[in-house]
Amino acid sequence: MDEIETKSTYIVAFIDILGFKNIVSDYFSSKNKQSFITLEKALQASEEFAIDFSRNHLKQFNIDVLYKQFSDCVSISIPINGKTGDDFLGIFGAFINIVRLYQYILFDNNILVRGGISIGQHIENDNMIFSEALIQAYKFESEKAIYPRILIDMQLIALVDSILKEKPESYNQFYTLYGWKLITDWDNEIFITPFGLIQEAKLSYADTKGDDQLRAELSNSSRFVKEEVNVTDIRNAVKNMDENDKMNNWLERTKKYLTDNSDIKTEIMLKHKWLQQFIRWSINNEDSEIKFQQYYKKPQEKGQ
Repeated sequence: MDEIETKSTYIVAFIDILGFKNIVSDYFSSKNKQSFITLEKALQASEEFAIDFSRNHLKQFNIDVLYKQFSDCVSISIPINGKTGDDFLGIFGAFINIVRLYQYILFDNNILVRGGISIGQHIENDNMIFSEALIQAYKFESEKAIYPRILIDMQLIALVDSILKEKPESYNQFYTLYGWKLITDWDNEIFITPFGLIQEAKLSYADTKGDDQLRAELSNSSRFVKEEVNVTDIRNAVKNMDENDKMNNWLERTKKYLTDNSDIKTEIMLKHKWLQQFIRWSINNEDSEIKFQQYYKKPQEKGQ
């Protein structure tokens, strides 16, 4: 492998599946044979959706997302290839959407993750990953993430902020597409929210898109039959989804876990209590006992 030709600057996410040891133990002890099947299907769906999403949203940049699963860890990476300005913002935004989609699908299958996203030099092939960006992302996951959240390196945020400072006219679109997904809490770490995907789906399948355009987008996804996509059924199905119902179900599930497992280790309980508060905040900003807020202000609040 020629290092000079293959190394490049990448945005890299390192993601750790929480409770993986228990899943393995429950499966091999026959305590819960379904645990492995659930994990396998959730990981497969997450990877498929991540790859499909990246193909649809990154083809304009002629780049691919790299995805590797090893034991209880996942690496997701994307080359920057000297992209700057709006191109960099678009790649960054698409990448965080891929990661939050991955997190969302696992969470919907009762699997929690935490992680870090960083930027730096990265070499990857079929046999190995040699990456300063992955090491940095791992440090964020292991030392700072603590709760079921995926943190973003401030070095990466600084690059985004510098572009927005140079191109203030890009702020409105950036916020609408990506900015509102970046959250801070009481320790001032920045992380991405996996929530809000249903609302985004409603906007994606809105009637402002023509049937041919929507059919073309859906036909690229392995979740739909390529030649038999009924866009009317898809539109109706998405319109009938209720974000609040989903969030309230997740909140009840988290409450039940804390009630049923009152004797668990303190650090595990704190993870679930943090998650409970974040779900509450995501439903209604006034209901959380922890202070969360969007890192980027709404355009009208920013005075733009």
